[in-house]
Amino acid sequence: MSFIGKEVLYIPPGVIIFQKKNYIIASSAKGVLKKRIHLGLICKKYTNKIFLTPRKSKISPFFSREWGSLRISLWKMFLGVFNPFALKLIFIGIGYRFEIKREVLRMRLGFSHQVCFKIPFSLFIEQTSKRPPGLLLKHIDFMKLKTIISKLQYLKKPEPYKGKGLVVPGQFIYRKQGKRKN
Repeated sequence: MSFIGKEVLYIPPGVIIFQKKNYIIASSAKGVLKKRIHLGLICKKYTNKIFLTPRKSKISPFFSREWGSLRISLWKMFLGVFNPFALKLIFIGIGYRFEIKREVLRMRLGFSHQVCFKIPFSLFIEQTSKRPPGLLLKHIDFMKLKTIISKLQYLKKPEPYKGKGLVVPGQFIYRKQGKRKN
């Protein structure tokens, strides 16, 4: 049995949940997300609760892990539809700037040219601070938000000597010691 999978999923207020075949769909005023559930699971919905139970009494360890991770991803889906996830991205370095025009994020990251990033339709971006320049990214899907931030960080990774680059607050950057005289 999965300890995480057998816990009750509570539905936040204002979120509508319905099931079509083997998909669970969560919707609210902020957006709609859908997730495919495993065929070996039965989804029972009550007024503000959802129970995930296996069809068979004996389950494998692999299925137990999948059951638990599905419950966590459904919970993240419900939370994201209720209140979008937000992550901050800080530009650390001299001359690192950005501007948001329509659906394009234009960045100056120390290269000889500007780097353009097309903003996905469902992503909300706003400027948080002037010094150091920062972005606040909001999205209803946590996994998509993390992939977008990793794509942005790939453009200018935090470097280990001076620590310049695109950094998420709280992210650990391994710092190396530079050259020194003996």
